[in-house]
Amino acid sequence: MVRCFRVYIVSGQRLHSHRQHILRRMICLVVSVLLLLPVTTRSISAEAFSLPWMIGWGATSDAPGWNESLNIEATREGCDSQPPKCITYLNTKVGSGNIQRVILSFPLNTKAPVSSLEYSRYSLTNQWLYSIGIDDFIEKYKALVVNTSKADALSILTQTITNAHFANPALKFGITLYETEIDSHFFAGDLFPAALRAQVDIVHFYRGYRANADSLSGDIDRIKGWFPHAQIVGGIYPYDRDDYVSCEPRGTSHCGSPRALALFERELGKDVELLKSGRMSRLEFYPGYLGAPGRWPGWQEKRICAPARREACVQNSQVMQEKLRITLERLSK
Repeated sequence: MVRCFRVYIVSGQRLHSHRQHILRRMICLVVSVLLLLPVTTRSISAEAFSLPWMIGWGATSDAPGWNESLNIEATREGCDSQPPKCITYLNTKVGSGNIQRVILSFPLNTKAPVSSLEYSRYSLTNQWLYSIGIDDFIEKYKALVVNTSKADALSILTQTITNAHFANPALKFGITLYETEIDSHFFAGDLFPAALRAQVDIVHFYRGYRANADSLSGDIDRIKGWFPHAQIVGGIYPYDRDDYVSCEPRGTSHCGSPRALALFERELGKDVELLKSGRMSRLEFYPGYLGAPGRWPGWQEKRICAPARREACVQNSQVMQEKLRITLERLSK
C-alpha cells in the first residue's frame, strides 16, 4: 500500500505553498485507492462463484485432459450385477482421468432393497461411492408396478430409499427425471408419497427438447415442489441428436444442424445462469466420450444417427463439446 507521508519540497530556502502540499497528498491518496481496486475486484469476483465439480456418464471414456477442463470429478455408471461385483468394477474407475467419486445406477426390482442396503454398507469403506439411485426412474417404476402390484412396488421403493441411508446417512439417493415426466401422476398419487419424496437427495434432470430452454427455470421450481430436499443436477447432451428427437415437442421434422447448434448454445447459457445462481448444484454430461465423440458406439444405431449423416453427427458433436469446454473454462477463471 502507498503511504502518503507529509512531504515538503525545498526550492532555494522556501517551502512550497500549503495548497500545493494538500494537492500532492490528495493525488497520493487517489493513487493508493486505484492500486487497491484490481485486488478488491478480483476478490469479489472469485468469491461470487466457484465452479462446482461436474459429473460425466462413463467419464473415463473422455479424451485426456477433458475431465480437468470441465472440472469433471465424478463418473456416473450403471451396473446390473450383484453389489460385490459392481463395487469391484467401479473401484477401477476411481483415480483415472481426474475421477474421485462414483454415482451408481442400479436396477429397480424386487432385489433392489437388499442391494441398496449392501451399497450403503460398502460406502463406509469405499468413500468414493457418492450416490446410488435409479436411472430412467419413471419408466423403471412403471415396470415394477406392472410386474408386481401398486402396494408391492411402493413397499420396494420405500425400502430401497430407506436402506440407502441406513448404514451411511451421508450416502445420497438419486433419480433421473426427464422434462416430459415432471407432472407424472406417480408424484401426485399415493405411489410416491410426499414423505418418501422428501428422502430423495438428487434429481438428475434432463431436457429432451433443445427449444425448451426458456422453460428450464419453471421446470426446476416444479421439481423442487415434488422433491423439496433434493439438489438438482442439470443434464446436458453435448452431441448431435437431430435424428433421435426433434427440437420441440410434437415436432415432425429434423431440427437441422445450424439451428441445433444455436439452440445448444442458448440452452447451455440457461444452464450456466442457474448454476451460478445456485438453483442447480452442478451439471452432468451424457453420453461420455467428451473430446472424442467419434469413438462413441452409439453412432452405430440408426435411430441415433442415420448412416448418411455419420460424419456430420460427429462434427456437430465436436462443435458442441468445444463450446462446452470453452464456457466452463471461462467460468473457472
